[in-house]
Amino acid sequence: MPTKIILFLFALTMLMFITLATHSYSQVNDNSYDYIFAHRYSGIHNLIFLNSTEYSGTEIVNSDKKKPAVQKKIEADSTGGKYSISIRESMDGERILICLTLLDSDNKLYDKEIEIIVYNMLGKKVLDLFKGIPKPEECARDYEIPKGKLPNGLYLCVAQSEKFRIVGKFVISR
Repeated sequence: MPTKIILFLFALTMLMFITLATHSYSQVNDNSYDYIFAHRYSGIHNLIFLNSTEYSGTEIVNSDKKKPAVQKKIEADSTGGKYSISIRESMDGERILICLTLLDSDNKLYDKEIEIIVYNMLGKKVLDLFKGIPKPEECARDYEIPKGKLPNGLYLCVAQSEKFRIVGKFVISR
């Protein structure tokens, strides 16, 4: 029993010695336990931490030593065409009208197969609206979605082909 008390007192004394011998400040600003900064302190720190010779600090250089800026510019849209989707409600309020503007890179009307699909916000396909080649006139017709086919909610209308993918959002609320 007395040896346990002696060991406890010895451990407490050593802990107090280490605590008082170190330069500890608030934990927010305390970097004394970082091996990089150990060379700033003396005493018990030199016994515990090794001095670092690899740390060189921050180097301030002249502008002529700076690396050149990146010279490449990446375009956001690499397809070159003008593709847009316009979604609106019909005058009577019973349908959702979708109009696509599809111009190729040389401002010709797009003449390849497209598909228009409606998804709910969970990503589930709820309606295949159109699949085929669009009419030759720009916005030849409005693709129509009767509101009665879909429940209230937020939907994504995706028009896609081999060259583009455009998305429009619409809400059905009655």
